[in-house]
Amino acid sequence: MESDDIEPLIAILRTGIYHATSVSHYRSMLWSSRITSRSEARGISDDRPHLSNCWQLNAVSMFDFERPTHAEIYDRFEFLKWSAVLLWHKPTILIGFHRETLPGHIVYLDEAKERLGPGGIIPSVEICHQGAIPISIAFQCVVATHSPTVDFKTHYIFQTYLGHHIADDELAKWEHA
Repeated sequence: MESDDIEPLIAILRTGIYHATSVSHYRSMLWSSRITSRSEARGISDDRPHLSNCWQLNAVSMFDFERPTHAEIYDRFEFLKWSAVLLWHKPTILIGFHRETLPGHIVYLDEAKERLGPGGIIPSVEICHQGAIPISIAFQCVVATHSPTVDFKTHYIFQTYLGHHIADDELAKWEHA
């Protein structure tokens, strides 16, 4: 699907919680059959681990668009924080899980702040999952990317895949798009 607005993508992400990763990390997760914390694996936090509560907690960073209200998600300041991180990779693989199927402990904002103090977690939409997550329990994957248009708007392209496995030929299309 293509859109000049991020809302259709977020509408999909309102069901479940999602781990965002690159194509190369996604392939590594398929090979290892699990998602581990960024402190155990390479990732975008490697160069700035002190900024991430999830990294400090040895946890997997995840996006939770199920719990917050529409107003909280699209709050002007909060939107600027999560929108830059959600689609950090080009393309980004968003691996979706039903909250009740996750095997470890979920650390929400209040607990993270109590344990670590201010900063380091995106309010309203970021949670930390302590413990490895079997990739086989994912109910869907969403591949998404964005690019600026000539009129300085952002253009979003995304596709949903059922389950945890995206075929190599599909991934190749995204990598070279």
